[in-house]
Amino acid sequence: MGALTRFFELRTGTTQLTLEQQKKAWLGEFLKTYAVLIVVYGGFYLLRTNFKAAQPLLKEQAGLSTAELGTIGFAFSLTYGFGGLILGFLCDGRNTKRILGFLLVSAGVVSVLVGGVLLSVNHPMGIMVLLWSLNGLAQAPGGPCCNSTMNRWTPRKYRGRFIGWWNASHNIGAMIAGALALWGANTFFGGGVAGMFIVPALICIPIGCGACGLVKMSPASWVGTSLKLFLVSPNPR
Repeated sequence: MGALTRFFELRTGTTQLTLEQQKKAWLGEFLKTYAVLIVVYGGFYLLRTNFKAAQPLLKEQAGLSTAELGTIGFAFSLTYGFGGLILGFLCDGRNTKRILGFLLVSAGVVSVLVGGVLLSVNHPMGIMVLLWSLNGLAQAPGGPCCNSTMNRWTPRKYRGRFIGWWNASHNIGAMIAGALALWGANTFFGGGVAGMFIVPALICIPIGCGACGLVKMSPASWVGTSLKLFLVSPNPR
C-alpha cells in the first residue's frame, strides 16, 4: 500500500532553465499531457459504449433479456455516479495523470474478464452485473482526474477553452466504440460477442500503461512551480 501511495503522490521537481526558457518549453510539455488526457478519456468510452453495441448479440448469444441488460446497465450507472463523487474527492491532490492511466488499465482488465465470462459461461447474469459495476467504478473518477490535471497546467484565463476542447474526446470515443467492437468481434472472434469487450480492452490497456509514465503531471513536477509560468495573477479578481 505504501508503494502504491508513493506512486500516486505529487512531486516537485527542479530545473536549470530560466523563466523564459520554461515558458517556451511549457507549450510542448502541456500539449503532450493534453493529448494523453484526450486519448485516455476517449478510451474510457471504448470500454463503456461497446456495451450498447453488444446488446443484440448479448441477447442472441448469451441469452440475456432486455430487462437483464437494463439491470446490468443500471449497475454501471450506480457505481459510476457514486464512484465519481467519492473517488473524485479522494483523487484530488494526487497525481491524477497516473491515476487516469491506472483506471484505464483497470477498466480494460475488467472488460477482458467480461469477454472471458462470455466465452465460458452461459447466461452470465450475476457475473455481468458484478463486473460491469466494477467497470463503472473504475471509470468514475476519469472526468475529475482530467479536470484536475488541466487545472494544474493551464492559467485560469484559458482553462475553459482547453476543457471545452477536451470534452469532445468522449464524443470521439463514443463514435468509434461500436464500430471498433463489431470489427474486433467479426475479425478475431468469428462474430462472437466476447470480442466486443476483449478487443477494445487490448487497445486501451497499453494506452493506460503509457499514460502512467509518458508525460509530466504538472509544471510543478517539472520546474518546481507552476504559477511563474503563467502570465496571470495567482489570485485574479
